[in-house]
Amino acid sequence: MFRARWLRILVCSAFLTVVAAVPALAHAELESAAPAEGESLEQAPSEVRLSFGEPVEAAFNPVEVYDSGGNRVDGDDGRSDPNDARVVVASLREELPAGSYTVEWTVTSADGDPVSGEYSFDVAASSSQAADTTQEDQAGGAPVEPEEAASRSGGEGSTETGGFGSGTLYAALALGVVVLLGLSLRGRGR
Repeated sequence: MFRARWLRILVCSAFLTVVAAVPALAHAELESAAPAEGESLEQAPSEVRLSFGEPVEAAFNPVEVYDSGGNRVDGDDGRSDPNDARVVVASLREELPAGSYTVEWTVTSADGDPVSGEYSFDVAASSSQAADTTQEDQAGGAPVEPEEAASRSGGEGSTETGGFGSGTLYAALALGVVVLLGLSLRGRGR
């Protein structure tokens, strides 16, 4: 009986620990972005704005934007929005030419874990850019994309978090509860 009482206390303590720790397991998730993932813009944006579901701490240069050739096109000034701790902003260099652009970001969530991801957007050719491209193509001067752009890690819209996932923790805790309950029931059968 004494053993069963301690076992119940242990199971209740483990349950309360898990319930109290759940908020700490939450990671910041990208809720919206401007320009949005997969968006095709008629005009080049002047900045990239990323909004997360909770306040984030912007790492050194939290947002980097690359063209299809792997060249950085952001202003190297990624920062937290002073009016909203859930938003990270980076300016873009001058007028971006038509093409595909990849946004890569890294922030720190409230629980201290780094969260990163990437997504792409496109800038459509204006009529003057389309005319310039046609002349280049006829002259054989079309630019070739370097292999670096094709070998970027992660897929479009990917998000990565540091450490092991909360699913692993929940599975381990569930296994622990099952083992404790099994031991408790085995003790009662004696």
